[in-house]
Amino acid sequence: MCRVATCLILATLGTAPTAAQSAAHRVLAEKLDLTQSPMGNVQLQIWSDKLDAIIANRRQLLSTVPNLNLKLTTTAFTTSFKDGDRTIVVSAVHYQCASSHDTPFKLECPARVVELRGRKIRLLAEVTDFPISAKRGEAGFDASTNSNTQYMTVLTFDPADQQIAAKVTYDGETSSETPIKLR
Repeated sequence: MCRVATCLILATLGTAPTAAQSAAHRVLAEKLDLTQSPMGNVQLQIWSDKLDAIIANRRQLLSTVPNLNLKLTTTAFTTSFKDGDRTIVVSAVHYQCASSHDTPFKLECPARVVELRGRKIRLLAEVTDFPISAKRGEAGFDASTNSNTQYMTVLTFDPADQQIAAKVTYDGETSSETPIKLR
């Protein structure tokens, strides 16, 4: 069984090159094991230059509250789009996210949009405050998070304008965010 992002990427890589899909894709939470080799995980490759800082931050948290028995993991919020012979992957990592008491299920996290061609990854955009609307389940961000329709972020890739539009649903209300322009 593959992880959410891996399944999405494998599914899009397994199809024949076609025109870009402009369908809406939901951003899904995926547990990211920080002990894995980056070569075996696209999300870890996308964030390879930040892994040391993410791991150090997580280790500090683990040492602060050892009774919680936390694992060396974080969450990646991700989706992908097929565009001809490339796959566009959007990845937001649950690290240095901002939130407020007024909107407890809305995060603004660092995100990257990359292009995958074969085994090569090219950065197309970096966003410091990518909007994530997600409600934690009993075990953190999990399958219940991914199935909740009251709190979600949905992206649409526009191949003509080379941009990604985000619609954020928070407590059942949907709003549009500023599109991300790709390089």
